[in-house]
Amino acid sequence: MNKKMIDSLRRPDDLRRQAEGIARGKAPQLSENLDKLLPQEQRKLLYELRVHQIELEMQNKSLRKTQGELESSQLRYFNLYDLAPVGYFTLTEEGLILKANLTARSLLGVERSVLLKKSLTRFIFREDQDIYYHHLKQLFETGTPQVCDLRLVKKDGSLFWGQLESTIAEEGESGDALCYTVISDITERKKAEKALAESEERYRTVFENTGTATVIIEEDMTISMANNQTGKLSGYSKDEIENKMKWTDFVVPEDLERIGKYHIARREAGEPPPTKYEFRMKNKKGNIKDILLKIGMIPDTKKSVASLIDITELRQAEERIKHLNLVLRAIRKVNQLIVKEKNRERLLKGACNNLIKT
Repeated sequence: MNKKMIDSLRRPDDLRRQAEGIARGKAPQLSENLDKLLPQEQRKLLYELRVHQIELEMQNKSLRKTQGELESSQLRYFNLYDLAPVGYFTLTEEGLILKANLTARSLLGVERSVLLKKSLTRFIFREDQDIYYHHLKQLFETGTPQVCDLRLVKKDGSLFWGQLESTIAEEGESGDALCYTVISDITERKKAEKALAESEERYRTVFENTGTATVIIEEDMTISMANNQTGKLSGYSKDEIENKMKWTDFVVPEDLERIGKYHIARREAGEPPPTKYEFRMKNKKGNIKDILLKIGMIPDTKKSVASLIDITELRQAEERIKHLNLVLRAIRKVNQLIVKEKNRERLLKGACNNLIKT
């Protein structure tokens, strides 16, 4: 439906006046012709006129319906295109802006008329120009959709992060290839990503410099992260451990059942297992170490974080102290025998028995 026809539909009174004018001009001729017709022919003509009138009314109704659908379609287009929450741009291969929606204007802080026929590169941060150049180059060379993140400059000079999603299509009339680009403001997402990266870096720094062997244990007992101290304690490198070894690989067979029960119970409802306990660890050389383990769940995950403290020397020192205490006790008993026992033979026998028990 062309614009002239639509305009005529919008002015039904004008159309009526035009029709009445034509009818008045032809009235004398029509009256003269009707006088020559027989009554039967006049009735037939009247019938034809009525049918034609009904056809015209039906056509008029159909046209009005089409007009309403067209207006609804235009409104939907406006809502979908101009009021979309992202910026829509139509670009030439050289990057000139042919069309832009209202959101595009809002993103860049300029009037839509200012955007048209301007290069989009004017609004891209200087340090990110190469990203956009390769984005556009890849799009027109390969014909496949392209996505990139870069910084754009508003009219007031402030920057924001935008994600560009571009596709290519041929323009209907000219057949020229055009770029259709959607720009989304991802500034908040970039801030969140930066904060997360900084948080992870702080966490890793703390993780690596605790001075204690520390590991992250997955639900299937795989060690997904291990710090340098873990390598020193176990004799394995981080590359040998992370995502390749289970932490039960370091536990002596006698302690495996107990440790396995703790691991399962920690991830299930019910009586929680101890968060601190001892077990014996076998390092890469096969040496056995006494380990004090402190462990807890990472919130909202099935992962646990554990620190391992080598208490082998402590346990050995405790055994030595225990042995020395026994020796001292035996010596005290011998001294008591010396004071009490006057018989040399019984004295020596009693002293030997005490030392043997020690």
